[in-house]
Amino acid sequence: RSYARSATSGWFGKMVRGEAEKLKMDPAFLPRYLNEGFSGGEKKKAEILQMAVLSPKVVIMDETDSGLDIDALRIVSEGVNRARQSFNPGILLITHYFRILKYIKPDFVHVLIDGKIVAEGGPELATKLEEKGYEWLANSSKIKNQNAKWQSKIQIFKLYIVILIFDIYIFIWNKI
Repeated sequence: RSYARSATSGWFGKMVRGEAEKLKMDPAFLPRYLNEGFSGGEKKKAEILQMAVLSPKVVIMDETDSGLDIDALRIVSEGVNRARQSFNPGILLITHYFRILKYIKPDFVHVLIDGKIVAEGGPELATKLEEKGYEWLANSSKIKNQNAKWQSKIQIFKLYIVILIFDIYIFIWNKI
């Protein structure tokens, strides 16, 4: 594979290998086609590797924490934090869970329910969501007035409120 030689040699290869090492990626993955034979966690690390190499102005990370064990979550988060320090991209991080926010400190948090922003704040909002869950937002008078049918669904599907009933995301913006 001639493409593999160019991707892993010269100044570019040195840079890619250095970034891959920081992400604790097996160097055997580098000559492969994108995500060929990768596990879920390895794919997430490969995404962070691409971000580090491409240095984009804006990064959209959709459920980056999904499927990661605690060690991979920490490694991926460290890669995101390095990017923030190195080339300072605007980052939109979409997640259902607080756990990634233990490693990546948000500047802003926005909560969407059914496609509408229902809460905004700083990192303290994410902490409050972790402590109280999403139901307190769904039960607020603002939300009740917008869509009364949610109330019956909340009662029936309390355990599945995030996944099945509402399209809820936490948005983290660095800057755009």
